[in-house]
Amino acid sequence: TTDIMTPLRESLEMIAKTGSQGNVPFVFVITDGAVSDERDICNFMKSYAAKADASKVPRVCTFGIGKYANHYFLKMLASIGRGDNGETFVAHTVQRDMMGLLQRCKVPILTDIAVGLPSQMGAEVYPFPIPYLFAGAPVMISGKISGGLPPQVDIVGKLADGSEWRRTIPVATDLQNNVGSIPLEKVFIKQRIDIMTAKAWLTE
Repeated sequence: TTDIMTPLRESLEMIAKTGSQGNVPFVFVITDGAVSDERDICNFMKSYAAKADASKVPRVCTFGIGKYANHYFLKMLASIGRGDNGETFVAHTVQRDMMGLLQRCKVPILTDIAVGLPSQMGAEVYPFPIPYLFAGAPVMISGKISGGLPPQVDIVGKLADGSEWRRTIPVATDLQNNVGSIPLEKVFIKQRIDIMTAKAWLTE
């Protein structure tokens, strides 16, 4: 019965009135219980982000405490809000884990990140939209494309001062050197399953 929609609406109205250029507004949603109208909240945030002035749309970060919080809801809301998500299931780690989330979000390095891939490749990217890059919280994206890898990929974003950041990254097609170091496939499959499960929850 926890009401999140009312304070979320009010916080968005406050940011819309007071937000200034150059700042990255944030909203933190923290809950330890069942939330009313969880799907309505996600759809409301998705609709708001599509219509509002981009500079005044806050990053929504979420934190779930305990087994009664709907962690699918919180992951989905953070994904829609292009923020970070944290969780804890035991009382003695709440402060540590919550402070970790706050510290990560304190320093946004790169916002509005986009990966340039030719449209004919029918690319699927996870997570989408791509979350912001925060200090101490690397962004990992994965996906699949048709017709083989391009020779290079363009990555763009915005720095803290609002200026554009752009890099062209050559694509490594031979990843044999990574064998035995990081199980990339397993890491990304777990990430994609989590996102797809959260989307399945949202769309029923």
